[in-house]
Amino acid sequence: MGPEMFGRARVFDKLVNSEELQDTEKLKEGAKGFFKNYNAEIDQKIFALLTAEYVSQLDDKNVPAELKGKSAEALAESIYNSSILVNEDKFCAFLDKMSLKSIKKLAEKDLGYKIWKAVDSHFRASALMNYIQYKGEMNDALQTYVEGKLVMFPDAKHWPDANSTLRITYGKLEGSAPHDGMAYTEHTTLDGIVAKNRTGNPDFEVAPRMLELAEERNYGGYDQDGELWVCFSGSNHTTGGNSGSPVLDAEGNLMGLNFDRSWESTMSDFMFDASRCRNIVVDIRYVMWVMDVYSGAKHLVDEMTIVR
Repeated sequence: MGPEMFGRARVFDKLVNSEELQDTEKLKEGAKGFFKNYNAEIDQKIFALLTAEYVSQLDDKNVPAELKGKSAEALAESIYNSSILVNEDKFCAFLDKMSLKSIKKLAEKDLGYKIWKAVDSHFRASALMNYIQYKGEMNDALQTYVEGKLVMFPDAKHWPDANSTLRITYGKLEGSAPHDGMAYTEHTTLDGIVAKNRTGNPDFEVAPRMLELAEERNYGGYDQDGELWVCFSGSNHTTGGNSGSPVLDAEGNLMGLNFDRSWESTMSDFMFDASRCRNIVVDIRYVMWVMDVYSGAKHLVDEMTIVR
């Protein structure tokens, strides 16, 4: 994890080590995607806290020279006030005039890049090989340990090895009230898509045909109680990699496809709270409506066995 500034430093390092100039427009597009959701103020606090912790965990002889005797707070302030890695305008302005010479020059003076390079180089030189060796020995020991547990305690409950296996979680369709004054219903509808249209956010722009069908309430029989459900939430314990997983009812019928979690559920990898952790599923009836009514691909739906 760590400060996101280090991620930008790795991108810049590729420029430093390249003998040819890279596509400026492509780099700008990548920067646009990064800075869209970037908060330098928060990243500065993360850098200061983690740098102080990093130094405190090392013997003095193992602290990189660039961090020795430095205040993490002061270092963070200097980096985030000057480095082009944390400022979209400065970064793009640099790209506009970029040359192999300017890249080398910036690498010598940009404090954010210099700190990342010092820490990364120090890690690779002093710790990486030991870490790789440790992980290898740990994996070997873990296999022996797990085998011993299974032999010695055959009737005990053991943690599952979910790697490359089918994972199943269960829950029920329900909304949540994660904190005071906030309540999520258990489903959303096509009306919500229409309401978000033309709000200035391109993510919510929809084609005229969908607006027409919504206004006509032409749901093609895929509605429930006069509403076309788009998504619903459930108390299933999901994690990264579950996107696209089928969501089945008690009889094994496909209800939808899992693709997200509510904001308050992002901590569920570390602690599952049944009162607030909700996975988000696109309703399969909406998927079929898009194929059949909206897109005119009824022949695809005709191949399926529909359970109503």
